[in-house]
Formats: sequence, C-alpha cells, structure tokens
Amino acid sequence: MLNGDTTAPHEDTDVTDVNDIRKSFLGLRAHANDQSYRTDFTATSTANLRTMRSNMGKFGVDQMELIWIVGIKQYVKLLGLTEVITVDKYGDKATVITGELAKFDGIPIVVGEKVREDLNASGKFDNVTTNRRAQYLSRRDRWAIGDKREVTLKVKVDDETDQHILTATQRVDFQPLDAIATNRIVELGLFSD
Repeated sequence: MLNGDTTAPHEDTDVTDVNDIRKSFLGLRAHANDQSYRTDFTATSTANLRTMRSNMGKFGVDQMELIWIVGIKQYVKLLGLTEVITVDKYGDKATVITGELAKFDGIPIVVGEKVREDLNASGKFDNVTTNRRAQYLSRRDRWAIGDKREVTLKVKVDDETDQHILTATQRVDFQPLDAIATNRIVELGLFSD
C-alpha cells in the first residue's frame, strides 16, 4: 500500500522481479508522485508538517480521519521537534520523558518498516541519490482494500518426504474512493535533514 506501482518500469529501480508484490497495485507514494502531491523539505519542522496538511485542502481539515505514516529515521526526527520534546511545551507526554510520540497535531503517527528512507528528490529510489525520507499524510477513510478472493488454503501431502505443503493465496486490491487527480487525499513529504 505504500510502495506499489503498476507502471513499467516500476518507479523504484530495485523492483525488477515480475512477481514482486510492489507491482500489484498503485500505492500511496505512486499516487502522490503521479499527481505531484509531494513536497521536498530540507528540515523536519512543525511548519513543514503543517504545510503538508494545508496542501491537502479540504481533505486536511478533519484530523480524526488523517494519519501520519513514517519510517524509523523520520520518527526519531519527530521525537526531537521543539514543540514536543520538553515538559514546558508538551507536559507529561513530552518525548524527553516518554520516548514516544503517538500523535502530532492530533493526528495519529504510525511507524512502518516499509516506509522508504532512501529516496531521491522525486520520491523515487534510483540507487544514486538516496538522501530523502518519505513521510505520508493520508485520509484513512478515502481508501479501500478490496477482497477479490478471500484467503484460500491448499494442502498437499508429499509421501516421499512425509511432509505437508501448505499454500495460501489471496487476491486483493487497493484503490482510492475519490478521483485522485482532483482530490488530494494523500500528501508525500520528502525530508533530507
């Protein structure tokens, strides 16, 4: 859902296998890149994060429907924001005390291991310039995961080795509920600090 791209070639040069799961459907980054819904920032700051939100227009209004998705390096940068690090500014939830930040501006933060932190200024991996970290701001309620076929399990018994071989398959899709070209329901921030 983050790094998928159905175009050929894939927007990341390290995705070459025809069976790579990242070729299954358009993910958030490809949608943002295709519509130029991305901004390149030199620093992680409150002003820049709020710029991402304001770029979404009417889709950035309701913080209850938004979500930040970040990688670990970007999350550590968020922990160090001056607005959340000290008790005098953030109270007993200050990151210097808790070591965590669950929300920023009332928007939940999810740290994902699949968030790329090795991108170029175009929001793509080219294995040449790898100094940008992705951070997403997305509407949670404007995307759908469709089950084309639920999980199917097949068991085969191999009599020669006395083993059971289990195969699981599923067909799913990931789509925006709104026309992405006219509805900015995802914003990609690229950070290089």
